[in-house]
Amino acid sequence: MKTKKMITVAALAMILGSFSVNYAAVKNTKTVKNIAKTTKAAKLVESNDYTCGDNTLKVDFFDNDTAKVKVGKKVYNLKRAVSASGEYFEDGKGVSLHVKGDEGIFTVGGVDKSCEVAGKKSTSEKQVVTYKLNDETLKNRNIKVEYGNDTAKVTDFNGDVHNLKRAKSASGMYFEDADGVSLHVKGDEGIFTISGVDYSFGQN
Repeated sequence: MKTKKMITVAALAMILGSFSVNYAAVKNTKTVKNIAKTTKAAKLVESNDYTCGDNTLKVDFFDNDTAKVKVGKKVYNLKRAVSASGEYFEDGKGVSLHVKGDEGIFTVGGVDKSCEVAGKKSTSEKQVVTYKLNDETLKNRNIKVEYGNDTAKVTDFNGDVHNLKRAKSASGMYFEDADGVSLHVKGDEGIFTISGVDYSFGQN
């Protein structure tokens, strides 16, 4: 008789134990689901409008290292990537945005578009800038640069004219042509390269 009671008690304990385990599992599952539902949404950090040639970009920057770029009705969702300078975002499909200060380069379909924050004076409106060479052998010689929309017309120290196009640069503005002539400007200083020789300069 005692044996039967012990068996009955043991069976009851097993049933109650199984119920407790199942209840705990269900409760934990609900807890996990609730945690998933309360995941924080990305927070908007900054929103800027950029003028890129004939196009206008609206860019939203979020705190989860992403950027949403709107061009007309098209929307590109980009993720931050490593950059030597400034902020660089890409989607892995050939669309990217490189921003530094009020300037940037938007790339789509293999085409680079130079961009500036809307309302900022465009480089195409700049007058001719004269730079003084630092080379002692060319003392008191200058180069003149006329900035256009993604272009730079350079009159060098010999009076020769070079029409350069803007290219990608980790920092500052960089222009080049197919003959190896280039101009790299950052602030009031830069380097003019011709025939494989670099000439540093400063603004007068």
